[in-house]
Parts: sequence; C-alpha cells; structure tokens
Amino acid sequence: MRKKAIVILIVVLSVFVLAYTVNANVDDTVNSHNTIDRAFLLLNQQSFDQAREKAEIQDVLDKKFPEIKELLKQNHRDFNIDNESNMPVKYGEPYKVYKIKNAFINDNESIEKCIDSSSYFWEVPLFDGNEEITNALIIDKVKGKWKVVDIGLRFSPKVYSSFCNNEIISKNIASVHEIKEISQMVRVSDLVYYNGIFVKSGKNEYMLPYTSRPDLLKLENGKLYSVKQVATKVNDMIKQFEIKVYDH
Repeated sequence: MRKKAIVILIVVLSVFVLAYTVNANVDDTVNSHNTIDRAFLLLNQQSFDQAREKAEIQDVLDKKFPEIKELLKQNHRDFNIDNESNMPVKYGEPYKVYKIKNAFINDNESIEKCIDSSSYFWEVPLFDGNEEITNALIIDKVKGKWKVVDIGLRFSPKVYSSFCNNEIISKNIASVHEIKEISQMVRVSDLVYYNGIFVKSGKNEYMLPYTSRPDLLKLENGKLYSVKQVATKVNDMIKQFEIKVYDH
C-alpha cells in the first residue's frame, strides 16, 4: 500500500513538473513575442513615413539619384563595386540615425542623455538588380536644408542588411532574456568609430553594435552589450591606437 502511494505521489509530481515546464515555455514564448512587437513598434515610430521632412528628402532623392548612379558607375572601383551587376538600380526606405558624437569617451555609462532628438540624419540603402544592398548614402541637414552629404558603405552589405532591418533587430532583442520591457530604442552613430542600436530597459541601457571593424573594437555585431561594456571597449581601442578625439 505504501509503495502504491509513493508511486502515485511520483506520478503527481511528474505531472506537476511537466505542467510547470510547459507553462514556463509558454510564458517565455509570449514574452518573446511581446518584446518583438514592442521593439518593432518603437523602431516604426521613427519611420520615414512619419517624418515631417519626408517630402523634402523624397525630393532630394528623386533629383539626386540619377546623378549618384552615374557617379558610382564612373568611380565604381572607389566604391568597391566589382561589376555592372552590382550597380545600384534603386534606393530603399531611408531610416533615421541619431548622432551621439563622443558619447563613449571617458567611460560614459549613459547614452540616453547624449541623444538629441533634433540631431539625426537619414541613411538610405542602395540596391542592385538582385535586391542586394550594394551601397548607401546619407542625407543630413546643412544650413537648414536636407542634402546628400556622403555616399559609400560604412560597413559591409551584410551588416547593413541587418542594421536597416527592423524585424531582424527586434528578433535579436527578443532573444535576450534579460530584456523584458523596452522604453526606448533608436539607431545611433558617432559618425567615426561606432554605430548601433540603443536600447533602454528599465534603468538599464544596452547597445547592439554595428561596425566595419569588430576585430578592433572586440565587439560582435548585432550582439547585446551594456553601455558600460561598449564604452570600455571603445576607450580601450582609442588608447591602444593613440587615436586623437575631436568634437566632430
């Protein structure tokens, strides 16, 4: 009788553990979907469609794109375009990138206070006939007018395809279990050493770095780091290579 009772108890406990595990997995899945939705919403709030300057920038693109194509064609080697099939045939949707200047200098541990809502540029991916990113351009405000200020890849096409894709970024964030609630999420750039996605969760600040030289910064592109970790790596690189820092 006692053995039977023990067997019954073991079965009951096994069912309880199984139910708890299933519920935990369901909760993780739900939380993951909620995080993806929240991240996607925050990025979409900065979309080109909602920009006040959309008409002006669209006009710049329509007028300048034919000239840019010709420029790239004549100087294709300078822009790392191997052959004619890699020539851009269209531009993609612009995405907003906030300027953070020397945010990581002197071991700064807060990026939020470095973000000025009025200081940003629009980056525009350029696609070839195979729908692959082959180049990019930057449109910034100069003396009150939006203009093309730079043409060229700041990092590889593969990294660009992730940096400009809201869905990929949202899924990367959702895969990190410590990120539960997101209050802020924006693309940022110091225009020299660093580009990334800034994420604010509770009182904590995180970055997903995107750089052409992850080997120098010793940071993995698209991986989540605390702002303190990123600041330490950036300052280590500056000290190692004796880089002079200017307020650009």
